[in-house]
Amino acid sequence: MPFITCNPGPPTSTAFVPTSVSGCRMWLDGADASTITLSGPNVTNVREKANNINMANTGTVTQTTIGTQSALSFGGSGYLSGNVSSFLIGTVVIVFKATAANSGYNPFFAWYDSAGTKDPAFGYVPGGNTVAPYTTFIGPGTPTTTVSIGTSYVASYSWTGTTTAVGFNGATPTSGTQGAYSDSQTLLWIGYDNGGYLIATIGEILLYNSVLGQTDRQNVEGYLAQKWGLTASLPGGHPGLTTNYLVGAPRIFTVGPLAGTHAPFFVTGNQIAGPTGYSLTVVPDARYSFLTAPSGTITNTGSSGAIGTATIASATYTATAPSYITFTRGTGYILAPSITGIQTLILIVRVTNASAPAYILDARTGLGGGYLYSSGGTDHIGPDWTSATYYRDAVNTTFSGNFILALQDSTWHHVCIQRASFTSAITFLARYSQNETLGCDCGELMIFTGALTAQQVKDNYNFFSSRFGWSPI
Repeated sequence: MPFITCNPGPPTSTAFVPTSVSGCRMWLDGADASTITLSGPNVTNVREKANNINMANTGTVTQTTIGTQSALSFGGSGYLSGNVSSFLIGTVVIVFKATAANSGYNPFFAWYDSAGTKDPAFGYVPGGNTVAPYTTFIGPGTPTTTVSIGTSYVASYSWTGTTTAVGFNGATPTSGTQGAYSDSQTLLWIGYDNGGYLIATIGEILLYNSVLGQTDRQNVEGYLAQKWGLTASLPGGHPGLTTNYLVGAPRIFTVGPLAGTHAPFFVTGNQIAGPTGYSLTVVPDARYSFLTAPSGTITNTGSSGAIGTATIASATYTATAPSYITFTRGTGYILAPSITGIQTLILIVRVTNASAPAYILDARTGLGGGYLYSSGGTDHIGPDWTSATYYRDAVNTTFSGNFILALQDSTWHHVCIQRASFTSAITFLARYSQNETLGCDCGELMIFTGALTAQQVKDNYNFFSSRFGWSPI
């Protein structure tokens, strides 16, 4: 499996990452579907991304949107809680939208101990239409901001134990005074305090255990404003108006110890360009792209010309970008030719119907245990895949339970699975018998005869991020 380079050298940075700012204790991202567990419409758990802490839901928290991004809806009857210990100096930067006035107070967050005892001088916010992320215990000189219902904001709030600073939409924070903290607590509750529930939508929360300096604060604000479509709200001179936080310099890899001459890899033909600054740094052995190609049969545009064409049966081609092919559940398949030593498979897929039985892949010849399918509301993983590594949207995910059913959300996903190598013809999104097809749209199929690193999986995901509206990671 070749590595391709334009310039020798170590990897360089890509998009801005909030955890690159020192002291990030929590990163809750309502737009990252891979971190959210659903039970029907209800959010049951959100895994924060800084330290992989699970924030479990009590009551009702659902999904909604801020702009084009998925967000968390707190409707006055639910909250999230997880093991995030309190600290006496800190900063929170939050994207939120007030959805209704609250007769009490709108608590964005509060710290409690395991027995449910709250630090009485920490972490909740005023009610009514005034829903800024600061506590009610800010003393004289407290800045007050009445926000508009239905309008989204980026807000920052920092505290030292005696002083606070609050800023909206990148404006210079206004200072106030604050009562003393009483003790240290171990549980962070988001959306609830002392009987009061939040009525608002939260897009993203970043929590740091220090007062951020201006450069770090503005970098975080700029990242959030660009991600959530709030750039126009930033004041003149803010770096978020000129610095591109979502896409940075490409990652560059040195060429591995391979024989011969290695030219730069360029995206041509029916392959698409990714976001500005990205290239597909690891070339798959077989790549079948439907993003700009017709259905029927399609030529491999990966690194091994010997692999040849895949056969497409009973698929409907949609030309509107991003182009893709559609399978109705129960009809059609993608049949790839025999490939020696498959280790990694990547699918760009949008699952619409995983009703039983429905296959995501089947090792058609030579291996009866090479299947992954859903039947009767339960997923079945063939013995050839029991030790597989599974990435969903570039996040290493436990490969157990109903992972196919979990993809059935009519949303585009980057699915990567890898295991010990084998040789077989592979039928994708169906059994070869054609009557057990996964109802889905498929944009891309990639086959590698080597295992990818976690970073290479992320780079591959980032390559397609702009086409499918994903946030680069």
